[in-house]
Amino acid sequence: MKITLIGPRSVGKSTVSKILADKLNLPLLSSDDLMDMALKETGGLDKTIKAGNSQAIVEKAIPLMRRLIREKDFVLDIAGGSISSTKYLEVSKEVKDLLRNNTMVIGLLPYEDEERSIIHLFDREKHRAHFSSEDPDELLANVRKSYKKLLKPMEEICNFIIITKDNSPDQVANEILTRIESADIKTLHK
Repeated sequence: MKITLIGPRSVGKSTVSKILADKLNLPLLSSDDLMDMALKETGGLDKTIKAGNSQAIVEKAIPLMRRLIREKDFVLDIAGGSISSTKYLEVSKEVKDLLRNNTMVIGLLPYEDEERSIIHLFDREKHRAHFSSEDPDELLANVRKSYKKLLKPMEEICNFIIITKDNSPDQVANEILTRIESADIKTLHK
């Protein structure tokens, strides 16, 4: 079984992916780790993106993802920006097609209400060390922008979306397992 979890930053993808991989006895793959490995020559994913080097992503990272997806079953934790980038449309299209055609894609969103989701994600991000030096107003604006940009691509590729609400990561993983077990696998890929 090839499962991809996708959603906005700070929704809990990494934690839920780890629990799900453990429950299914599948290897856990992190797209960020895979991209860093594939883009080692250009300084890793973050430096490659900041340098605007989408060609390196297309030439190095996408082929690695393609090969791994063909070779084994897994649970993949992938950043929402990989499918919603407007700066790197070619890369986003390639990733969307790759995931949609080869894996069961499960989206995670905090709430059904968009503004409540944005505030929830902002509250989580402002307490993370990675964002501690960012101006709160700018951080909120970035959370809002990336969240809104991600919704349509998620609708396009996700087999189903789980609303995490105030559930624990274990409860979310169990809900995913229930949805997978009740799904008709033949109809999952569009």
